[in-house]
Amino acid sequence: MHEEWRDESRQLEARLAQIKAEASELKTKAAKIGSTLQSDAEADQLNNSLQILTCLKDVMMPYQSLVLPKDPNAMTKEQKIVYHFLEEVQVATARQTPQVESRETRAWRP
Repeated sequence: MHEEWRDESRQLEARLAQIKAEASELKTKAAKIGSTLQSDAEADQLNNSLQILTCLKDVMMPYQSLVLPKDPNAMTKEQKIVYHFLEEVQVATARQTPQVESRETRAWRP
């Protein structure tokens, strides 16, 4: 009888070790999935922020001369932030947008 219990005890201990290994593997997989979801959420948040900033630029550009003083020394701190933001956006847009040659520039030259 005691031998049967020892055998059953060994089997149960082996099964317990298997279950612990499976649980550890599942925890690792769950942690990987969680970190992937978090990085996806961060990427979405960054994309949303960039979209908002782009919209802000599109709205502000036509009114820049009306909203901001012409003299940068007369600007408040907040106006300077907006001014520099718009300047950086214009520079970045100019770098990304290919320059199209005007018809006058392409005119035939002897």
